[in-house]
Amino acid sequence: MNIRTRHDRGTTAPPPQISSAQDDGGTGQDAAQSTTGGQSLSWTVWPMGENPLRSVAVILFLMIVVWAISTCFGKVWIFVSAIFLVGTLTGFFFPTTYRLDPETVSAHGLLSKKKRTWSGLKKYYVGKKGVHLSPYARPSKLESFRVIYLPFSGNQKEIMDFIGEKMNRGR
Repeated sequence: MNIRTRHDRGTTAPPPQISSAQDDGGTGQDAAQSTTGGQSLSWTVWPMGENPLRSVAVILFLMIVVWAISTCFGKVWIFVSAIFLVGTLTGFFFPTTYRLDPETVSAHGLLSKKKRTWSGLKKYYVGKKGVHLSPYARPSKLESFRVIYLPFSGNQKEIMDFIGEKMNRGR
């Protein structure tokens, strides 16, 4: 089932790093173990850095909106509207780091942190640009508040292998 949401984003981040949960002795080399053997997968997504033209367009649009609000409601609202608009788009303006480890899955952004245990996740939906991990076995209206969205960053196979192994389900 493909689900497309406004959270689908790209990245300019380097390829994902698979690292062992155990110390590698300072060699910097990744352990060649199964993902359930103590390894984790982490990557960073920063949509603003991916496409400079789109970033400029978003910033110009926000400036026009702030100008329109200040014209209609007065200069006092410039600061309030700018903070609100940038705050709602933190996932675009600031990097978000995603991590899959043997016990948990997490997403850490500037203003948000989501962390779930694998045992608390029941289903996943694969979309064109990422995967949604849901704590509900059936579709629910609460999913939009409870899911963790993991965007692909040239690492779809690694993410899906890790999720498939942890959730014991096929695609």
